[in-house]
Amino acid sequence: MALSEMKQDIKEIKEIVLYLKQIHETIPEIKYPDKKLLKLQKFLQVTFLSVVEYISKYQKHPTAEDISKITGISRSVESCHLNKLVYLSYLKKYRHKRKMYFTINIEKEE
Repeated sequence: MALSEMKQDIKEIKEIVLYLKQIHETIPEIKYPDKKLLKLQKFLQVTFLSVVEYISKYQKHPTAEDISKITGISRSVESCHLNKLVYLSYLKKYRHKRKMYFTINIEKEE
């Protein structure tokens, strides 16, 4: 890995940490340490942060379709990402009528 690539990675990590701090100020009940979230793969970080953004903006729980509109990734791929986050206990999901909704798992074990 070249030095320039490492510097770019460090810059991206700093941007993510700054974004997480802004989210933490907006939604204080979410208490995920930045380090835990940074351990996730980048595509899962994007999906998780999109869920947080959606909840803070619209004050309701998103579906995979809602998240796909934010990220620009297809609904089926976002559904896989969301289900992976559920499996890792970052999110919870529930069904209302025919739709699956996702919410943040506040009881996530440390």
